Amino acid sequence: MQNFNHSLRLLCHRYTVIAALWLAGIGAISGLGLLSAPGLQAQTQPAAQAYASSDTAPPIPTGQQWVYEMRTYVANPGKMAALETRFRDHTLDLFEKHGMRTVSFWRPVEDTDTLIYVLAHPSRTEAAAAWRAFAADPEWQAVARASEMNGRLVASISRVFMTKTDYSP
Repeated sequence: MQNFNHSLRLLCHRYTVIAALWLAGIGAISGLGLLSAPGLQAQTQPAAQAYASSDTAPPIPTGQQWVYEMRTYVANPGKMAALETRFRDHTLDLFEKHGMRTVSFWRPVEDTDTLIYVLAHPSRTEAAAAWRAFAADPEWQAVARASEMNGRLVASISRVFMTKTDYSP
C-alpha cells in the first residue's frame, strides 16, 4: 500500500507540475512544449543515475527538433539543502562538461522535498550518451560519494521526455 501511495503521489505531482508550468507561461521559455503528447515517456530510475543546470541557460538552437527532459527529484527528509548545494557547486558544471543544456530549475511551493528541472538535448540518443558519460565521470563519482557520506540525498527520480509542439512560442 505504501508503494501505491508513493506512486499515486508522484503521478499527481507530475500532472500538477505540468499544469503549473503551463499556466505560468513557462512554455515560452526556450520553446518548451509541455502539452505535446508525442514523445512523452515517463521513466523512473535509481538516484545514482541522475542530475542538471541554471536559470540563465543559453538559447536552444533552432532548425531541429530538440528533446526536452523533465526530471523530478524527491529528496530524502532533511536532504534538500545538500542536494541543492551539490547541483549549485558541482553538478551544473558537470552537465555543461558533458553537453547537457539546462533550461531551468524549479521548486514547487507546496512540496519542499521536490526539485524539478528541464534539460534540452539534440536527440534521445545524445541524451543517453551524455548521461552515460556523466555517470562514468570520475569527478561526478567523487562528488556523489562525498555528498552522500551521511546518507542518500534522493529518494526517487522520475523523468519525462518531451518534444516541442508546432504551436509553442
